[in-house]
Amino acid sequence: MRPAVASLVGSDRVQLCGEFVVLLDGEQRAGELRGLQARALLAFLVFERHRPVDRYDAIEALWGERPPAAAAEALRALLSNLRRALGRERLVGAPVASARQDLG
Repeated sequence: MRPAVASLVGSDRVQLCGEFVVLLDGEQRAGELRGLQARALLAFLVFERHRPVDRYDAIEALWGERPPAAAAEALRALLSNLRRALGRERLVGAPVASARQDLG
């Protein structure tokens, strides 16, 4: 079995269409997500929030069928950035991470 990267659940708000909005505990946090890939990863996790997502699927979502050689390291860095921006308690798991996000 491949390791899970993310599974999202909950009641906080992420708006992906129009203006990019991330509300956590009523506080706007979108400005803390730097870079298009961090936002793309969050969008992917939001769309796939009803199931665990393994790292291979996340890598393919971000870089397509021909990812760079350092894609696994880049994914770890992006997940670290998401942890910092969203709060460590929202991203848990092994070996890369599982994301727990309250979305409404």
